[in-house]
Amino acid sequence: AGYAPPPAGYAPPPAGYAPPPAGYASPPPGHAHPGYAPHPGHAPPAGYAPQPYVIAQPVQPLMIVQPGMAVPMAVMGADPLLEGLAMYPGLMVRQKVRSWCCRGLYENQYAICNPWGPGGHKEHILHAYEESACMARCCVGARRGLDLKIKTADDREVLKLDRPFRLFRKGGLFCCCIDSFFQIIKVYAGKDTLNPHQKLGHIRENFSFFVPYLTIFDANNQEVYRIVGDCCGCANYQMRIFRPHEENHDKEHQIGKIAKRWSGLGKEIIAVDNFFIEFPPDANHIQRALLLAATLFIDYLYFETKNDDNGFAIDL
Repeated sequence: AGYAPPPAGYAPPPAGYAPPPAGYASPPPGHAHPGYAPHPGHAPPAGYAPQPYVIAQPVQPLMIVQPGMAVPMAVMGADPLLEGLAMYPGLMVRQKVRSWCCRGLYENQYAICNPWGPGGHKEHILHAYEESACMARCCVGARRGLDLKIKTADDREVLKLDRPFRLFRKGGLFCCCIDSFFQIIKVYAGKDTLNPHQKLGHIRENFSFFVPYLTIFDANNQEVYRIVGDCCGCANYQMRIFRPHEENHDKEHQIGKIAKRWSGLGKEIIAVDNFFIEFPPDANHIQRALLLAATLFIDYLYFETKNDDNGFAIDL
């Protein structure tokens, strides 16, 4: 009862189909489901303060990388921890004091400072510490394999340096074609950066008869800088930074320098070294990170052995 006959071509409703209950009607306009506030004209709760609408910036697509894989500069460039190095035209690296009687047993530690801090005082911005085996420090000395971690004052890891153990220096017995006969240190982004454990580059010691000579490579194994030292040195020593493939290693062509400065007789005796880095003016934060790593590498290659063997002569 109350149903119109179905249009032609439709089957009649099944037997026993009950009509809708009496009084059923369509919901009135503006009706809201119980428990839900009506949308139009709804007032906010008491005490609510409207928040400004923030337009989100476009999100860059995620780059899937494996540990040790080279990362393009554009990806690494957004990291605030690494970009902090671009704020300073130079840095001071101070080796921390070690005991005279146990100096061969301790791992090295360094304070990395801004020499032009507020009020003309040195500003401590980073610290580096070595992780190595005690047996390696006792038996292999300055050629030991080690990790160096560089962290901020609040203990966030910015860089990690990996130096594998290699017995020979500068190609050994003139084996210049064997890569494992050269000292090397690899540089990675720290675990607290946006791309942790990603390779930034490496520094390699080259064959040379009379002067220290190192080459810095980026993550794609392209030469970035050359570092060449003087043929002799003692209390104060300087190594010049040159552009890639620069063959003229005189002062007029240098674009930066790494200099060791006299720490005082007492500190020199107990193996405390001070280094100053003058970055090339156009160096980006990744290149400055590589130069900082090269400075620590230089200390192990040329100045750690001098304190254990023969006084103040540079170890070539």
